[in-house]
Amino acid sequence: MIGLNTYKFSLDDLNGEDPVLLAYIRRDHIFREQLQVLETVAEAMRSSIKVCMVDENFNEILIRFEIVGDPTFIVFSKGKEKGRLLGRTDSQMLSVFIEENVHEFSDMGKKKNL
Repeated sequence: MIGLNTYKFSLDDLNGEDPVLLAYIRRDHIFREQLQVLETVAEAMRSSIKVCMVDENFNEILIRFEIVGDPTFIVFSKGKEKGRLLGRTDSQMLSVFIEENVHEFSDMGKKKNL
């Protein structure tokens, strides 16, 4: 796995307090484009989410999280999957996907004023 936020990733990270984006991008004709999207979003959101990329040879993770599509982006919080985005994306769409899922669990328990 490649930790884009320059830390060593372990499965224990998924159980931590901080949200994690797990990304799988196969090394094919869209790899560079999607890696650039992931790096851009990782840099912009580094204070709110850890971003990791699964190497396509790391079958244990692919099987465990039922990753079959390419690319696949999964947001985790406290060990639970909160959202999954499948297919080619851009920086804006990926950022919105993360924001929606990060806010979903960061706002839990807070009373909303209407």
